Amino acid sequence: MDLRTVFGTNLRQYRKAAGYSQDELAAETGVSREMISRMERGITAPAFTTIELLAEALGVPEASFFGTAMQMPPTGERGLILQRINFITSKMNDRDLSRAAAMLDAMRK
Repeated sequence: MDLRTVFGTNLRQYRKAAGYSQDELAAETGVSREMISRMERGITAPAFTTIELLAEALGVPEASFFGTAMQMPPTGERGLILQRINFITSKMNDRDLSRAAAMLDAMRK
């Protein structure tokens, strides 16, 4: 997964966690809704000033958009699988995400 995709996936997760639509985040930051959409899909890489605006609006550190600062992801096949799961679930709506979490919980037992 490339850095633009990681950034976009994390941006989408933080935006949804904050309860913002793309339009609302655009209004809060002055970044167009189209640009936010393109960043979330990994099509466009943001400028540093844009990253700062997004982080401030969402109340997260800038580095959080690029992965987890406190924990290194596993290497090898396990790391790739976890990245893939993170990418897939980041695109789910709340209902589907809840169902996926329930399925994962059931698989652990």
